[in-house]
Amino acid sequence: MRIWFIAVYALMFTMVLGIWARQMREAEAKAEFDRVANYEVDGGTAAFMHQAQELTTLFKEANTTGEDLTIASLDVDKFKQVNAHYGHLAGNTVLLGVTETINQVLSHTVTPAWLLRTNGEEFTLVFPKTAIQAALPVIQQVREAIQTSEYTYHDRSLAVTASIGVTNLLPSDTSVDDLYARADDAMYLSKHHGRNCVSTDEQVIDAPSEVKDYSLYRYFVQGVYDISFPKHQKVYWELLLRKYDPDLKRFVRPDDFELPANEMIRLIQQLMAVTPLHNFNLNLTASQYQDSHTAEALQAFANQLDGPNHLTIEVTDVVATTGTRQISAGYRAAGMNLLIDDVGSDNSFELVHSKFAYVEGVKFAMQNLRRTTKPDELLERVRFWQKTAADNDLMFILEGVETAEDLARAQQMGIRYVQGYHFDKPTDPTPKA
Repeated sequence: MRIWFIAVYALMFTMVLGIWARQMREAEAKAEFDRVANYEVDGGTAAFMHQAQELTTLFKEANTTGEDLTIASLDVDKFKQVNAHYGHLAGNTVLLGVTETINQVLSHTVTPAWLLRTNGEEFTLVFPKTAIQAALPVIQQVREAIQTSEYTYHDRSLAVTASIGVTNLLPSDTSVDDLYARADDAMYLSKHHGRNCVSTDEQVIDAPSEVKDYSLYRYFVQGVYDISFPKHQKVYWELLLRKYDPDLKRFVRPDDFELPANEMIRLIQQLMAVTPLHNFNLNLTASQYQDSHTAEALQAFANQLDGPNHLTIEVTDVVATTGTRQISAGYRAAGMNLLIDDVGSDNSFELVHSKFAYVEGVKFAMQNLRRTTKPDELLERVRFWQKTAADNDLMFILEGVETAEDLARAQQMGIRYVQGYHFDKPTDPTPKA
């Protein structure tokens, strides 16, 4: 009998121990989930405001005493693709990992430095009393550490790189915003030269030397339709970049959209030879949009006698840097319209409303929100952006019109321009070899 009690007790103890271990694992998993899920919330608010105030104070002191002050703007490359392919929590996991990687590098250097998370995938590195040449080795270590790190989410290893722009305090700076603007300009210089590198105000450091085969690229087209006409007249082609994958033997979305202006023009001319409609909406990345050489080449092409009838620029990553106003004015002077894409999803009202003075229209992409938004709420968002566009005398394009019901609703709402699978999918109009 005694042996039986001992056996029962041992069995009960084992079961309790197993339950306790499982609860511990579940608690740890929940804690990790909460840490990842709340990263966006924890990344802002009081901590950010406190550090931003510290940086402002640091700027004033350095401006008064003449001491050195260096800052670096860091942006995680292709972060939107991580979010799109793996989800928001995977993106937060990457941002947490990048934060820890940067802090680890900074903790092992004698150079005084601290990290300020600016917004989303953007970070600022601050180097008090440090000249730019002294800060650069640390910044290069940060870039290399991010490049060689892997961040695990659900047994999947995610790897990213970072583009970094560096600047230092100048006697002409009147506020910390002057520093931020130059650092951002330098960061976009890194983006334009292939990402995963460090740039100062005028110089790119360790730019990638990848050679691209531009013959693999092609623009697919999807129509933008004016449904105020009885037969729903096609008025524009949106140009969607694709790259031929020899392994898959088909065209796919490329990892890198950074084509130089002459290649974009060549691809458009290819289309002009096979389609009678020469009105094009061209998507530019933030670095392409801010590049003055790209702007000049596209403006010259738009004004050529054998150029397109209308060339409109679409941008998703709306940025405000030193040259943005001049570039916008140049496009307008060339008779080119500017559209902000993905309003209401990638671009909130708070982010873009101050840019309305520089653009001619906005695009709302319903397909970006269908999975996460209830139909009534989605309809309310469409109404909000339709009214916002009307209030600001902007063209409004509703993207993601996929069914006859979507089209009927757009007509009932008085929306004029639409785009989506109900009309056509992105296709390659060039003749097959």
